[in-house]
Amino acid sequence: MTNIERTIAQAKRLCIQHGSTLTPKRQTILLSLLHSKRALSAYELVDFCQQQFGESIPAVSVYRILDFFQRIHIAHRLHSINKFALCTHLLDDDGTNSGVVFLICKQCHQIKEQHVSRSVIESLKSEIKDDDFQVIAPQIELECLCKRCRSREQTTHTKH
Repeated sequence: MTNIERTIAQAKRLCIQHGSTLTPKRQTILLSLLHSKRALSAYELVDFCQQQFGESIPAVSVYRILDFFQRIHIAHRLHSINKFALCTHLLDDDGTNSGVVFLICKQCHQIKEQHVSRSVIESLKSEIKDDDFQVIAPQIELECLCKRCRSREQTTHTKH
C-alpha cells in the first residue's frame, strides 16, 4: 500500500471515528494538501483542485473542510501565514508526541513539521505561569529560511 493509499485509509478511519465520512470533496482537498508539497491558503486550494484535479470546489466548502480536518487532526492551520498543511504525522502509530513545531520558510512557505516530546511542551506550559493565559493548542511556528532559499540568497549576495 502506498503512502497516499495509507493516508486516505487513515483519513477515512478518522472521519468514521468522528461520526462522518471522507466525502469526494474532502478527499480532493486531502489529496491537494498531500500533493502540494507546501502550505496552501483556502483560495490556493481552490485553484490547486481546479488545476490538478479539474474539480471546482467553492472557497466556503474548502474552509468548512479545512475546519473539519483541523478538528480531527488531519490538517494544521499555520496562523502566521494563514495557510494550511496536511499533518505529516498522520500515519504515525506511536501517538507519543503532544506538541508541534512548524519550521516555515518566510520566502517560499515550504514547511517542515516537527513533533516535540511531551516534556518540552510541559516545560513551556510551566514557564508561562500566568493566570491570564492557558495553552490550548501546543503548536509553535518558527520563521525560517529553507535550504533552497538560503542558497538563492547567498547566490544573490555574492553577485552584488
